[in-house]
Amino acid sequence: LSSGKQVNRILLIEPTTTCWIYQHDPKLGQIGSDFQQMINRLERMQVEYDLGSEDVIMRHGSIGVFDGDAKFRVGECAYDLVVLPPHMENVNGSTLSLLTEYAAAGGRILQCGPAPTFLDGVASDAPAEAFAANETWSEANVDDACVAMLERTFNDGLRIMASDLYSDMYLHPGPLFHHRRRLEDGEIVFITNTSDKTMTINVQSDKKASRRIYSEYEELGWVFSTSGFQYLSPHESVLILYEDNPQHNELNGDIDGHAPQTETESDAQDPETSAYTWRLYAPQQLTS
Repeated sequence: LSSGKQVNRILLIEPTTTCWIYQHDPKLGQIGSDFQQMINRLERMQVEYDLGSEDVIMRHGSIGVFDGDAKFRVGECAYDLVVLPPHMENVNGSTLSLLTEYAAAGGRILQCGPAPTFLDGVASDAPAEAFAANETWSEANVDDACVAMLERTFNDGLRIMASDLYSDMYLHPGPLFHHRRRLEDGEIVFITNTSDKTMTINVQSDKKASRRIYSEYEELGWVFSTSGFQYLSPHESVLILYEDNPQHNELNGDIDGHAPQTETESDAQDPETSAYTWRLYAPQQLTS
């Protein structure tokens, strides 16, 4: 999982400067609790995003337009959806300036609640005026914001849905987590079930094909389809390689090498469904 890069297109700004306003105030706990609940929900929904610190944004933030689309840049990262969390009552002047420039260029901003009412810790109408002046800067409740973030993740080529066997995966996502790394010719996806329940999962990728990377439990291997419902046992995990230009060869464990070996049944295309399959090796368990 050290190969490649993690590339996320959504930036969720932390309400840190708002928390400074409420030091020694009971509301501080509510701000932290509601923000953590949103984070937990996004993780269970398999949303891919980065957290944005206003201090880092001040030092490394910029706005760019690439292929006609506005990007909110922080260092080497570029985002096309920026989200302000609940209770974001204060915003730094540098952050507001970048948000205004980003929205004016057509960039999409979602704020979970009213516009901030403080600028650099002082009561101000400037954030509300910036919000009102830009059509791409809109208000949404937390539910709608999470769904919009999920849809943006789906549009980036990977869809993972999960629930336990007795829940609706769209209404009650289960405690399954993933990490995706982008390679020059594909991507790696690590998925783990952290619960004590067997999880139903549905994984879909826009990549052409996928295959196993490594497992010491090869004799326990079994095949998953790239679409449809499958299962992960309690504390089980899987590591998948998706390829842009598959050669349908086994890997020798070297992610960067891609040394060709003998083709296996799991690497072949299904002539009836024209769907590629990937192989899960169990038990890949995380223990504490």
